[in-house]
Amino acid sequence: MKKIISWLSLTALAVNCSHPGTPSPQESSSNKLPTPTSNNKLERHYPATAQGTISDSYFGHLLADPYRWLENQDAPEVREWVRSQQQFTANFLSQEPLQTLRNQLTTRLQELLDYTKTGRPVRRGDYLYYWKHLGLKPQEVYFRKKLSSSPTDSEEIVLDPNTFSADGTIAAHPLGFDKNYRYMVYSVSKAGSDWQSFVVKDLHTLRDLHEKLEWIKFSGAAFAGDGFYYQGFPQPQAGDSLSGINKDAAIYYHRLGERQSADRRVFANPREPLNTFSFGTTDDEDYLLISENLGTYGNALHYLHCADKTQTIHPLVSDKTSEINPITVIDGKIIALTDRSAANFRLVSIDPAHPQPADWQDLIPENKEHKLVQVSFLNEIFLARYLVDVTSKIKRFDRHGTPLEEVSLPGLGTVLGFEGKEAASATYYSFTSYTEAETIYHYDVKLNKSTLYLSSKTSIKVDTDNFVSEQVFYTSQDGTRIPMFIIYGKGLKRDGRNPTMLYGYGGFNHSLEPSFSSMRFAFLERGGIIAIPNLRGGGEYGEGWHRAGMKQAKQNGFDDFI
Repeated sequence: MKKIISWLSLTALAVNCSHPGTPSPQESSSNKLPTPTSNNKLERHYPATAQGTISDSYFGHLLADPYRWLENQDAPEVREWVRSQQQFTANFLSQEPLQTLRNQLTTRLQELLDYTKTGRPVRRGDYLYYWKHLGLKPQEVYFRKKLSSSPTDSEEIVLDPNTFSADGTIAAHPLGFDKNYRYMVYSVSKAGSDWQSFVVKDLHTLRDLHEKLEWIKFSGAAFAGDGFYYQGFPQPQAGDSLSGINKDAAIYYHRLGERQSADRRVFANPREPLNTFSFGTTDDEDYLLISENLGTYGNALHYLHCADKTQTIHPLVSDKTSEINPITVIDGKIIALTDRSAANFRLVSIDPAHPQPADWQDLIPENKEHKLVQVSFLNEIFLARYLVDVTSKIKRFDRHGTPLEEVSLPGLGTVLGFEGKEAASATYYSFTSYTEAETIYHYDVKLNKSTLYLSSKTSIKVDTDNFVSEQVFYTSQDGTRIPMFIIYGKGLKRDGRNPTMLYGYGGFNHSLEPSFSSMRFAFLERGGIIAIPNLRGGGEYGEGWHRAGMKQAKQNGFDDFI
């Protein structure tokens, strides 16, 4: 799992808002956020924090660490410190006009969240499967309906985690289907835990089978034959299930109808017990492709012939010095997306008989300017998604890598999707931006034609046309050009005196692409501005951009943000 680091700076606290309606930010001065000085009369009696006397000597320099005592979260004095902080916060926010503001914002946020959000459909057999987030329900609900291009056809619930507990803290997610679409594996996790239980659902009856698999983390389910592969861990010792180190992961094969204790261990690496695995089977279930990972960057790659009775694992790439993500197998060649010798990624064909990197063949060579972030293979066509200054562009190539015409998109934003079986002639994708809610399109692969399938714009309780999202570029301390998106209300006078929220990421090779959140509008419609820079350390411009903000170069990310 990739750890997220973010920095958040709010330059003013909103305290004098008139009502939680949806006017343009310029319609009423009473609806604007006040200046920071309007909070000066609020009572602040911040609780004191004791300082300890611990110091450490590093290379002859003595460094004090007066707050190390707070690291013992179970100590009585630390629990009392937490209680005092919580009490101070509750007392401060209960003062007027903050309490009135909180009530207004609570009402407004509930309004903004209370709409149905529908995910992209994916065809599985004679059905389209998709999730919906139904207003204020805590968990997404998984639906299906008979294959049709119309979003209004009758549908049925496949999986509703909201019925699993009274407080809605149990999550469930579909993970994999067998190739005949008779069975589906889904995961269940409780109260935000990484531990997963696996359950198998019969899609003919929509009833769960009796078997249940435990002690699973960070795993999908990849079907082959009459069972599926998954990643399991040893059962932790009593009291250690939530705090223990993730180690000794292994890939297992579970045959439907059998006990988990009979599952066969297919692959592990006891020499490197902290490694974890991601994997998938090809559409024909002939191959299991395995990525072996340690940390957030770099992986080894292995494969297995699923029908091989010996279940022999074949190594393709043994080191973990680059990213190499398998896409499919064509004519016995493994097709993978990699940044080896290509900071912006390339699509390569690997012959298992000659797996050395020098023998890899380029299908889609590296684009030196734009990062290749995703590739799908549908109906003999590669659909390649590029990041062009943090926004999506979709290019098409034939199975030999010959460039074809591009996919025409509705605007500048983020495009995701193009899932489906390789033989599919049609698929779906979504388009979104900071001011446009997710819109789903049906895409004909052969005709290269997009058709509007479903838009949620009319159900959102805010007029997004009253707001602007623009991209600017600025110069960081060392002269590097940094992109940044600015979101604000149309007609807002940008004179440097507006309350502004600055949000950045800048880590772990993660790209902060345009995305929609209805909650932001509670701030924007009161005259706030949101600024989102794309800091070095992220993945927006390839591995060079990532390395320019990590380890010894980490300061660059902070400089970019400042």
